[in-house]
Amino acid sequence: MRNRRQGRDRAGFSLIEAIVAFAALALVGVVAFELLAGAARGTSAAERRQALLTIAEARLAEIGATRPLAPGSDDGVSDGASWRRDIRLHAQGSGGARLLQLYDIAVTVGADNRSVTLSRLDAAPAAP
Repeated sequence: MRNRRQGRDRAGFSLIEAIVAFAALALVGVVAFELLAGAARGTSAAERRQALLTIAEARLAEIGATRPLAPGSDDGVSDGASWRRDIRLHAQGSGGARLLQLYDIAVTVGADNRSVTLSRLDAAPAAP
């Protein structure tokens, strides 16, 4: 009689072990899925940021090549992202004659509630 009872106890214990193992495996699966989904979201966000940076770099490169280096602003849309370019005279000291005029240039590109801004300081011969 005792052997029969021990057999049933072991069978019940094996069932509990199997349920606990299944629950642990399911938990590990959920955590792994969340990690992979988070990594995919991070990669997608990095790709969007890189696309915005590429547009901003292109707008900066146009200055002096296809757009004159002069104070002013312009804007537009490129590849679904809106951009704005601002060129301002850089504040300089008031002493002596200047050979170069400095300009502050900033380009801001935005899309999908994200934006990036690139800026640089550029120089051109000063007006006589």
